[in-house]
Amino acid sequence: MLSDAVEPVQDLMPDVKWDQYIAGARAYYETSGGKLFAQPYNSSTLLFYANKTELEKAGIMQTPTTWEEVIEAARKLKAAGHACPFVTDGDTWRVLEQFSARHGLPIATKHNGYDGLDAEYAINATFAAKHLANLVEWRNEGLVRLAADTKAGNYTAAFNAGECAMMEQSSGSYTAAAKAFDGKYELAVNMAPMYRGYERHNTFVGGASIYVMKGHDKAEIDAAKAFLDFLRRPEQQMFFTANTGYVPVTTDVLDAIAKSGEANSPKYATAKLGVESMNQPATADTRGIRLGFYVQFREVFMEETQKAFAGQQTMQAALDNTKKRGDQLLRRFEQTYKGKKLP
Repeated sequence: MLSDAVEPVQDLMPDVKWDQYIAGARAYYETSGGKLFAQPYNSSTLLFYANKTELEKAGIMQTPTTWEEVIEAARKLKAAGHACPFVTDGDTWRVLEQFSARHGLPIATKHNGYDGLDAEYAINATFAAKHLANLVEWRNEGLVRLAADTKAGNYTAAFNAGECAMMEQSSGSYTAAAKAFDGKYELAVNMAPMYRGYERHNTFVGGASIYVMKGHDKAEIDAAKAFLDFLRRPEQQMFFTANTGYVPVTTDVLDAIAKSGEANSPKYATAKLGVESMNQPATADTRGIRLGFYVQFREVFMEETQKAFAGQQTMQAALDNTKKRGDQLLRRFEQTYKGKKLP
């Protein structure tokens, strides 16, 4: 956005009905003024997956919807001899970003950077810090496993193989899970769990969007526009959703699925659920994340929190260190673009 290398799609294609894009996907890729900078493409969000067969064997007849229920179910699974009740990889996108969004918590000041480059991280002082500390305790209790704790070192593969009974993962993992479970287990998929007492807000969009670069001739720009038009067609989005688990990005596709006669087909299971999750009530802190050097920040978060999971420091110390190092990255970014404002 600050590079001046991109042609905002809403400027390039003013006749497109950009307001048809689902709110959760729009907000992440639009300017502070609400103009779409890029066209959302392979959109996903965080969902909760459960092996209904294994849960029922342990006497759990309802799929958990709150963290309190997840842990209660995990204790029953452990008591029934299940070695891996719940699994996550501790990834920043899952345990911090999506958790903060749906619980209405800021990741940084200035509404996660949308209101200026002088933002500071707030992750060590929100309820996300308590959740991350809980994950450490639950892992020590044998209720939660990380990817490295599983047989294959891959937490999605561990869930798909039946090794782990519950996981938090992208909607984009649905198709692989459904295929792996076919004929062996019954799969249940819900919106990601909440803590009791918190109002549910929108989850962030995952995946990617497509940017049109400046500096190309008219024929190339026309070709890019035609390609974006093609991807936006309801039948193309339906094909993509059915084959990947990524969710549709425009509201007319949900109508098309409803009219297709296959609305209740497993291949569209994540479409309605993912869109519903991203379209929950939004706040100024759940638009998205607009923070400089954020990819590097994710690496810092993983480095520090993995030390906490390994018992080398407390989770609070890990988050304090992450904030300190993250703020240093933000100040470097602010200096790099001194005098510039986000669009």
